[in-house]
Amino acid sequence: MAAGKPVVATALPDLARLFGGCLQVASDRAGFLAACTHALGETPQAKAQRLRQVRPMLGALSWRRQAERVQRLLAEVLEARRRPPYESAEAALGRKVRVAGAPSSSRK
Repeated sequence: MAAGKPVVATALPDLARLFGGCLQVASDRAGFLAACTHALGETPQAKAQRLRQVRPMLGALSWRRQAERVQRLLAEVLEARRRPPYESAEAALGRKVRVAGAPSSSRK
């Protein structure tokens, strides 16, 4: 796809979900051969249309974007490890919490 060539693939659920109309999916031998024949006979207009459709998706799935995503996720994990293992209920809820049966901590 990134090289601008048409792609024909077997019918794997993730391919259709991830790449949608950016590739041709075939579920059997005859369909695969027909899709290959269609791809080989692609007109310049059809190629231009396919590339307009593929380019935004490729930008989102580039190696750079994937590396940035992994780096961000790793940073989040490392930051979470630096925090105390248990937050207080007050910090977690962002307000004062009174536990039933516990003495009140407010003083007059």
